Amino acid sequence: MAEPAPGAFNMDNSGIAFALVFAAAGSTAIGASAVFFKGIVKLASKPILAIGLGFSAGVMLYVSFIEIFVKSLDAFRAEREEDDAYFCATLCLFAGMALLRMVQFVVHRIEGGHAHVESDVLEDAREFTLSGPPLTSDRQDLEDPAPQP
Repeated sequence: MAEPAPGAFNMDNSGIAFALVFAAAGSTAIGASAVFFKGIVKLASKPILAIGLGFSAGVMLYVSFIEIFVKSLDAFRAEREEDDAYFCATLCLFAGMALLRMVQFVVHRIEGGHAHVESDVLEDAREFTLSGPPLTSDRQDLEDPAPQP
């Protein structure tokens, strides 16, 4: 069999690719639909939610940084030897992280800090949303009155 031309698409794995896309979309839909069931929402504890959010944020950061790192490495490989290219890409990645940390520090100092919401206020809001009145109302006195002539 002849070699495909550079840049040509190979459709041999397209079925697997579509299956993975649908699996990812389905798992996202199932996870998002969990909020419609009060029993599942009440099971969620703060430590479990914190662990889940931290893990997912770490995965997203890892994927983003690896993608950036590979592009940087490819750009340096065009001009340098392999070891020098890897060193330069690594140095630029960590220098960028340090620069962003310094920008965050400067903005925080200029802003004068920021207020954190007390946990009691968050607990009150959470209790209200779970046991409070519905967001919509069919009360007549809430509707806009008829315009006066």
